[in-house]
Amino acid sequence: MRLRTLFPHVLLGCVLLMAAPSLTRVAAQEDHEAASPKTARENINATALFSIKYVDVMDVAKVLDGFRQQIGGSVQPNEKLKVIAVSGPTVLVEACREAVRRLDVPPQPTPDLNLTFYLLSASKHPADSGPIPADLQAAVNQMKKLASLQGFRLLDTSTIRVQEGRGAQVTGNIPPLAADMEQIPYILSFASADRIGSQGSGRIRLRGLSLKAAVSLRDQKSASVSTCGLNTDVEFGDKQVAVVGTTGIQGTNDALLLVVMAHHAQ
Repeated sequence: MRLRTLFPHVLLGCVLLMAAPSLTRVAAQEDHEAASPKTARENINATALFSIKYVDVMDVAKVLDGFRQQIGGSVQPNEKLKVIAVSGPTVLVEACREAVRRLDVPPQPTPDLNLTFYLLSASKHPADSGPIPADLQAAVNQMKKLASLQGFRLLDTSTIRVQEGRGAQVTGNIPPLAADMEQIPYILSFASADRIGSQGSGRIRLRGLSLKAAVSLRDQKSASVSTCGLNTDVEFGDKQVAVVGTTGIQGTNDALLLVVMAHHAQ
């Protein structure tokens, strides 16, 4: 009688023990599904095509490929069409979209420089002087002290507007400096104009500055042509007048003086 009384309780306990693992797995599965909807969305495959407008498409592709290596998926750039195809988990596509937004931006505009070049004749005789612009007076006074030159005349002025980092060339003519001389054609050029430091308080550097002039002399029997000029790099303050150098002129006692001033274009 006692065994029959205990048997139902033992049987019920066995049933509960057998059912416990199944109930635990079901509960764990339900908790996982409820707690990870974001993970489920991230695992959905997506595809996007990004057009690159301003920067090198291969440089951007290298950045996106770093995401692919961590997340998985595919990154396929086309350098000719300037596009990048991305496919894989949604998290990869969204990461690539944000990277393209930040990287593919238009370049900052490069400010222009206004360069004004002055060509002057310089002589040891004060009688050879002519009107001098006020901007050049300090440079002329400096040359009078350093080079024992007393007579200065402005021969020609050239203004060049150029982007920073670029070069330029200009041609012109200066009037004869002697009775047996023709007009003097010249070529003025530089390889690059660069700003050093902040605008308004920095300095300007001209690389490969070159002046070439062809001097033609004639008399009753013959004519001759000689060249003169200078080649140098020069650095000077923004809005400062700088003396570049002088070169002798055949057939005269004069020198050709090159002066430059720069300021940023508005």
